Amino acid sequence: MLSKEAVVGYVCEYLKDLREELRPGEAGDLVARIGSGEATVGELTEALERAGFVIDPGGLRSVPSLPGGRVGEPDAEWVCPAGRCDRSWRRRFVGQSVPHCEVGATPLRRA
Repeated sequence: MLSKEAVVGYVCEYLKDLREELRPGEAGDLVARIGSGEATVGELTEALERAGFVIDPGGLRSVPSLPGGRVGEPDAEWVCPAGRCDRSWRRRFVGQSVPHCEVGATPLRRA
């Protein structure tokens, strides 16, 4: 079974898609429950499955950045700003914007 942090990371990463697939307001309710700490792995997994998503615990979560980063900008890993999930991300090309946490609406932070 996946950890709660892993499932929350999946929801965060694909929340824009979930909003299109779930009933109106359902994704917002999930975000509120995640933010309050009340969401369970079961309810999050069920929502993802209803939306047609398949959780692959061995799936690709980030891609190592390519060579050629900016001078003075180390190859950093970015993580959930609130520590709610295990999402991680690295730039794939120079100048790529850091994604936002879809639950807290803030940019990911450097690890």
